Amino acid sequence: MENKERRKFEFKKLTPSDNTKMEGYNQALEFVFQEDNEDVLNVALAGNFGSGKSSVIRTYESNHKDLSFIYVSLAHFEGVNKDKDKENDDIKVDFCHQR
Repeated sequence: MENKERRKFEFKKLTPSDNTKMEGYNQALEFVFQEDNEDVLNVALAGNFGSGKSSVIRTYESNHKDLSFIYVSLAHFEGVNKDKDKENDDIKVDFCHQR
């Protein structure tokens, strides 16, 4: 039997980190939390799966222990019941347009 060479693969976790490079995100989040921006009530961070959204928020949170954070996921997973999916989409729209 021939001795096959084993390939080495490099795997990376897709779980959020609390120690990521913040680059422009830190400046944007600092703007949101300025005292004269009291009318800013909701902040959303959007992007593709695995783009680092949660890592940005968790890193900011770990660097700002004086702030409180609430996590809300508006993830959409298409199911079997299309009527229920439409109802959930309407709820998301209402949530995003609240004041």
